[in-house]
Amino acid sequence: MLPLFLVYYFEYLINQSMFFPAGLAVSAPGKAHISTACHTYSTLQFLYQLGVLVSRSSTSVFRISTLWPLPVLQGLNAGAMLLLIVTLGNAGGGSGGAETRWLVWLLVVWEGLLGGATYVNAFTNLSEFTSAREREFAMGITSLADSIGICLAALSSLHLEPALLRMMGISGAIHC
Repeated sequence: MLPLFLVYYFEYLINQSMFFPAGLAVSAPGKAHISTACHTYSTLQFLYQLGVLVSRSSTSVFRISTLWPLPVLQGLNAGAMLLLIVTLGNAGGGSGGAETRWLVWLLVVWEGLLGGATYVNAFTNLSEFTSAREREFAMGITSLADSIGICLAALSSLHLEPALLRMMGISGAIHC
């Protein structure tokens, strides 16, 4: 339950508060800056879902019984994305170039892989290692844990995304 909560917290913190600032950080400043960042946001959503699809389809090939390393890796992933945004944002944004765009893309695919792997392996482990009598309750509590992680990430994002945008010199409500 705790690994899924933490993975989903970090995963949705990245999705909800860092995708748009990351798009701004790697797009060239100028007239089309916001438009390019919004396009990057859509690209990042696709790459994230691609990672989730691959990892959720992998249990017949690759099983993970010990889940605790996955939220640690997802937390490090969130920290790496935040560091990248802060570094490029303090440099005025748009200073990353193609190699930085690829790094962001890789971090986002990795985010999806970690989230999907945690989800599918948590529920596979529950179905295999929990008694039939306790299985339904365990799955319900585990589902609740990932939902709480998503909700807390959304609350955190209400403060983190505007702070990142202010740091980048962007004020007001900008949404894709």
